[in-house]
Amino acid sequence: MLHAKKTIVPALRLLRRRTIITSSVAPSPDVFIERPEVVVLAESALYGDNNSWEGYSMSFFPSSGLHFASIDVFRRSPAAGHRPRHDGDSLDALERTMAEDLSRLGGDVHDIGDASSSAHVVLIARGPVQCIVAQYFLESSPLAGLVLVDPLLLPENGRPMGGKEGKTNSGGGASPRWTTSLMDLISMLEDAHAASENESAIGPPLLFRDHEGKGEIALLRSLAAKEDLGASSEERHSRPLRLEPGSVPMLVMYSGGDHVHRDRYRICAERTAAFHTCGGKGDHYDQVPVLRIQKDRVVRGGGDDLRASMRLIYEWYDEVVA
Repeated sequence: MLHAKKTIVPALRLLRRRTIITSSVAPSPDVFIERPEVVVLAESALYGDNNSWEGYSMSFFPSSGLHFASIDVFRRSPAAGHRPRHDGDSLDALERTMAEDLSRLGGDVHDIGDASSSAHVVLIARGPVQCIVAQYFLESSPLAGLVLVDPLLLPENGRPMGGKEGKTNSGGGASPRWTTSLMDLISMLEDAHAASENESAIGPPLLFRDHEGKGEIALLRSLAAKEDLGASSEERHSRPLRLEPGSVPMLVMYSGGDHVHRDRYRICAERTAAFHTCGGKGDHYDQVPVLRIQKDRVVRGGGDDLRASMRLIYEWYDEVVA
């Protein structure tokens, strides 16, 4: 009977917690110096397994002295069983999930001491939903640094003294910035899905697939439905981003290559970086860097393109965060 209690209690504890870490790798014992920060990857399923950064990151960052872990804000807790997510899941709910996952990181990542706090996390948010959730998270929670990869959803500007782009109008209505970027993203994904049967076409890194990223597609469609003109103001997504520029070191990256939507990727990255750029006295600006990923294609074992992207992130971290 005593043996039964010992096996049941851990099981009950598991049910009260989300299974949040999809991978966790400690720094290599052979590294010259072990860094105190933890690199955490939150990645969109819309990239697919073949274009995931997780596998290569698991070897690259630990070999550079950094603990690496990954989280999935769309993953349900074990207590929820196999119940599907409701289409109405909100960005606010995903933000709370991210906060819960990062706050509990220390329970799943061993031997990192004080680095269990999100204040010691360098978060790589890869994908439109992940990027917007990370920015909302940063409004009220700390990070050591934030890397935004393909931030294709542009938030409304909630700053009282914000620039022209994204400001609320004098009547208090919301800027079309959020709605426009959301509709454009859905259209882009649907176009990519329709063109995917053409083997000669070069599709964008984010690709609508029937069997991948269903949670994200459902969320985007739900958000789009709420943005319909027939919805009430309470039902629409109307949460402006009030995050002050220069809150944490930030890097913005976007997928390059020859795909037809490359200009949209670049423009959204530049606008996101401009939103977070901190102006100083005179002509001085603490500019958020924008870097182009040449090709977003993962080669078995880590190809040159992915290796170069990881090196850019590490060099930024080493110069700005560490």
